[in-house]
Amino acid sequence: MKVYVVPYDPSWPAEFIAEAARIRLAVADLVVAVHHIGSTSIPGISAKPVIDILLEVYDVQALDARSAALAELGYEAKGEFGIPGRRYFRRDSAMGTRTHQIHAFEAGSPGIERHLAFRDYMIAHPAIAQHYSLLKQQLAASHPEDIEAYIDGKDSFIKEHEAKAIIWIKQVQPNSGANAASPRRSPEALVGRKPSMRVEHIFTSPRPGDPQVEHELVQVVAGAGIEGDRYFGRHDEPGQNITLIEAEEIEAFSREHRRLLDFSITHRNLITRGIRLNGLVGREFLIGNVKLRGVELCEPCLGMGTALASPELPAAAVMKRLLHRAGLRADVRSDGVIARGAKIAKAT
Repeated sequence: MKVYVVPYDPSWPAEFIAEAARIRLAVADLVVAVHHIGSTSIPGISAKPVIDILLEVYDVQALDARSAALAELGYEAKGEFGIPGRRYFRRDSAMGTRTHQIHAFEAGSPGIERHLAFRDYMIAHPAIAQHYSLLKQQLAASHPEDIEAYIDGKDSFIKEHEAKAIIWIKQVQPNSGANAASPRRSPEALVGRKPSMRVEHIFTSPRPGDPQVEHELVQVVAGAGIEGDRYFGRHDEPGQNITLIEAEEIEAFSREHRRLLDFSITHRNLITRGIRLNGLVGREFLIGNVKLRGVELCEPCLGMGTALASPELPAAAVMKRLLHRAGLRADVRSDGVIARGAKIAKAT
């Protein structure tokens, strides 16, 4: 197989978001979370142009029974494919070129923590990420027709930095990660359970009207918000530090109106899962180690209504549909880092 490594493409995050939405619609009842992993998830580094997707599910055996739903999206099921506990699916273009790969693990699997820690560690350590990028370019040049030699050449680097990444992520986000705060649970214990309360996506807009940019982790400052966001440091009104919205509400809207929606279209900073945000108004809560306070509901504005409108559903109808369901405004009460996958907990 030819080894093809290309410079970073800024469209890769958007490709992931679109594909994650398709996957969620196909197997929604099994999904705990969908994560962008692999080199295409690390800004600025060279990669094989294949979108790697980590699919976290309640039960991998139930996913086996639903593989036909993913086949309808163009994915070929390959079983564990050399990694115990994983379910691997691959998708090729009409020309036979690999475009997407799904690595599915059951919630609580060490494989989840390993993939996410490595990704976040690389993003937080750009010099190391660039070293990895250069290594891949060199290996691709040395072994242009030998994918096995290319993979073997990366192996020691990946293993070394995966180990460092797992230590690092537990230091910066002790409440995050696949196995945080609880041992691995059996499939029987997971089936029917609510997903853990977590941050699933993080977005900022540098200036009003700019497109949303997705991040794997962001720095937040007490009383100011997310560094680099359009509302950072503004104090015109309470609750301007961070906005949140429930992934479940976006997905319900998407199913109801049979539309694939990009989470960024909501223009909220944090997309959450597993927690009712309305219940956080007037309450303090934690995202990882960062303390926040819910200020008020973030009701739908005309901009959101227009973004979600269609010929069959005018903006006013969208706003009415999402009234009291469009999220939460919150103030940041402590400095820290918020990472994708970070657990959300109500403060005691």
